[in-house]
Amino acid sequence: MNLKNIKLPLKKMYYRMFAAFIVIPFITVLLVSLFILNQRFKEQALNQIRTTQASVANNLSQDVKIMSLRLSHLVRTNNNEMLDYAALLDSEDNTLRYEYFQKLQQSGNFVFEPTSQLVSLSFYLKSNNKAYINSEITIENLADTDWYKKALEKPNQVVVGSHFIRENGEAFVGSREGTLLLTFAFAPDRTTDRSEKLEMLVLYYDTDVADRLKEYNKGYLAKKNNLGIMQLVDADGKLLFSSDGSCREERRGYT
Repeated sequence: MNLKNIKLPLKKMYYRMFAAFIVIPFITVLLVSLFILNQRFKEQALNQIRTTQASVANNLSQDVKIMSLRLSHLVRTNNNEMLDYAALLDSEDNTLRYEYFQKLQQSGNFVFEPTSQLVSLSFYLKSNNKAYINSEITIENLADTDWYKKALEKPNQVVVGSHFIRENGEAFVGSREGTLLLTFAFAPDRTTDRSEKLEMLVLYYDTDVADRLKEYNKGYLAKKNNLGIMQLVDADGKLLFSSDGSCREERRGYT
């Protein structure tokens, strides 16, 4: 019997058995383990994103709720006193207008809790006269915005909108590029404005949600977090805020 002919099949059998019972199971277990770990890491990352976004959404909701209530309170305080003073500004007598504006400002300061985030309380009359408490608003084509039009369609209701400031000084003196203003508009009717001279009241609020999103996005680009690039959009998917001012069209996963 030729022993050389016997050794070769035994060696092949050894390698086959080794691959079948050690190598292949090891690789299979390794691949399954990596897949499970990957799914767990992915779920942890998604949970972190969901938690962070929920926190931002809650912050924004609180701003909307508090400022909406504040504007409603301002409108109805002392039997609509502020609306009466604002309507009296529709006068050609500069002395009287100045006197009424001082009363309007005193009334506003009395009820208006001071805060650096409250940018302005603005009064827009049907005669195109305007009055501002705190800061003069210089946003162009204000009447063409969706939230302004919606407020006119829904008198005596607070309508929430927003304005993204793209250039320094665009909306008011000292306004910063990349700031997101929340707008709270109220169009009075004859039950709240007996003079029927007022068209709109708008409360402008500088929300810190924009700064939070900027910090998160900055951290992601610096590889300090795994939150991705976050933006703020409305219910229709229209971009309201982006930290770089642009609209990213990618909708893969979390953005």
